[in-house]
Amino acid sequence: MSRAVEERTRSTATNLDVLVDVTQIDAPQELSGAFAGLSSRSIPAVVFMQDPLFFNERRQIANLGLSNRIATMVANGLMVRDGCLISYGPNFPAQFRRTASFVDKILKGHSPAEIPIEEPARLELVLNLKTAEALGLEIPAALLAQADEVIE
Repeated sequence: MSRAVEERTRSTATNLDVLVDVTQIDAPQELSGAFAGLSSRSIPAVVFMQDPLFFNERRQIANLGLSNRIATMVANGLMVRDGCLISYGPNFPAQFRRTASFVDKILKGHSPAEIPIEEPARLELVLNLKTAEALGLEIPAALLAQADEVIE
């Protein structure tokens, strides 16, 4: 996690009276121990930042979350489809499709430096009710109504 993201996360957590404990994970082999440590400290939920390592290990993360009874929030809806509890973030497949228009502009002679940087137009909320049920969590109806996708 970048220093700026960590600082904003800690600031928001302080305002909400929530404890933040950052754990650095650099290899898939470290996930099991990280979850065991969270479980031993009775930490009920974990937030995974967007990272190729976490995306590649999404099934392991989902399984470790379930076996340790820890709710998993991630930045990518595809990870929720593979068993994590909830995500709130950009629709990555849509962003990848959008990339084609940038390639097209560059191939037609536009300078990459002149193409404006775009942020996602909207974020999507994806919930996995199977995972919530397995964790004994009840998702409020208001949150379900706001979800872009609910996996049953």
